[in-house]
Amino acid sequence: AYQGADNNAIGKAAAKYAVNLMRGEGKIVELYGLKGSTPAIGRHSGFADEIALHPGMELIAVDYGNWNYDEAYAGADSIFRRHPDVALVYAHNDRMAIAASDASRKLGMHPYIIGVDAAPEIGIKAVRDSVIDATFLYPTEGHRLIRTALSILKGEPYDSVAQLPIPSPVDLSNADILLLQNESLKEETSKMKSLKNEVDAYWERHSAQTVILYICIALAVLLCAVVFIILKAYWQRKKYQEVLLRK
Repeated sequence: AYQGADNNAIGKAAAKYAVNLMRGEGKIVELYGLKGSTPAIGRHSGFADEIALHPGMELIAVDYGNWNYDEAYAGADSIFRRHPDVALVYAHNDRMAIAASDASRKLGMHPYIIGVDAAPEIGIKAVRDSVIDATFLYPTEGHRLIRTALSILKGEPYDSVAQLPIPSPVDLSNADILLLQNESLKEETSKMKSLKNEVDAYWERHSAQTVILYICIALAVLLCAVVFIILKAYWQRKKYQEVLLRK
């Protein structure tokens, strides 16, 4: 089975958002993910195909940031020095988008910057703080993976290919709401973990008490057996004494 987001569709959505920001005109820089990786190929091809439909927009440079901040910063800095008239940067993930933002501000430039992934503590926070202009959520849907795995193991029907839906962009209009939702989710998750820990502690105590109970029962049975043996020996001895006395 395969499950994943449509990276090509993410690229197209990012390009359409860029068209609206730039009003169909301007120069674009793309910070590519890891060369040869499936997500990077999809995010590039979808973006490039959509941008090609708008003659006023030009993709003037592409650099490989390999998903990390440092390499993306170096690449963006080099491109900005060669092309100070860049209007927009499209980065394949939020770390590279933040790197592009830092590099551009150091040079006194303020291009639009779009990222992908929308991790709450990275991308969405960067949007809220106006470090980048927008990011696109990359859905993972881990619970669907678990359901699919269980269906396979149980021999139940399952979707062999599942394309996850592409959400709307995250920008200043909804970043605060999403961060609040994430905080609420973290709080609920913390409560659930706390409850689970309490349940685990209860079952540990219950298991310990059960073991102690079984030990007590075993000791009681053993004690009863010892008492019975002692009484039996006493009765036999008394009986033998009476027989001996009669003799």
